[in-house]
Amino acid sequence: MVLTENGSIRAEPSTDMLYTSDKEQLPAVGDWVGMLPRPRHDTDSIEVVLPRRSVLARTRGGSDSRSAVREIQVIATNIDFVFTTHTAVKTNIARLVREVAQIEQSGSTPVILLTKSDLVADPSEVLEQIENTAPGLRVHLTSGLTGDGVDELRQYLTGNRTVVFIGASGVGKSTISNLLLGSELLATREVREYDGKGRHTTTARHLMPIPGGGVLIDTPGMRTFTLQNAEEG
Repeated sequence: MVLTENGSIRAEPSTDMLYTSDKEQLPAVGDWVGMLPRPRHDTDSIEVVLPRRSVLARTRGGSDSRSAVREIQVIATNIDFVFTTHTAVKTNIARLVREVAQIEQSGSTPVILLTKSDLVADPSEVLEQIENTAPGLRVHLTSGLTGDGVDELRQYLTGNRTVVFIGASGVGKSTISNLLLGSELLATREVREYDGKGRHTTTARHLMPIPGGGVLIDTPGMRTFTLQNAEEG
């Protein structure tokens, strides 16, 4: 689907684009594209992807890069801010460091989002860990249950900016997204009590305009996040 001034239009890459472009150069969420109508088809034809000002991507594939095929997966493009999302209850510092490095490489600005703050009596320990490993970055404590801290995130959407949420399943990306959208557009599920893990309630990337300006991209939970041209750690 391509969002236009006249609403959403079904479109797909042209045959020439499919056969002449590398996979990471094909249209991705956040791209600006040029299309041609195809009156006798159900979809329009995407003929060109306009130059990208930022590209957030990760490497995916087998854990052994010597024997497994690994490929670059474009997560989203033309992003201003990336909310790397973790719970305040259990923050994966090693993963957060990898995410921040990839975001900075992408040309976007990282913002650390800690969800479920209502479950933590004193977040000072995790905040200190983050400051020691990623000094100077902006950190926001939020709660999808109480709504605390969510309004502070709207500053990143002013001026019709684009933000994207990334993080593991069950950290609350869709819940916070729904609060910003002002409606329950994205499905959410409870996490498992015994290990705090969630299911993939978001199974595809969604690009949605925010009331009052700005664009939000929600992404499926990613079990791992591997840097491009780097070993997973």
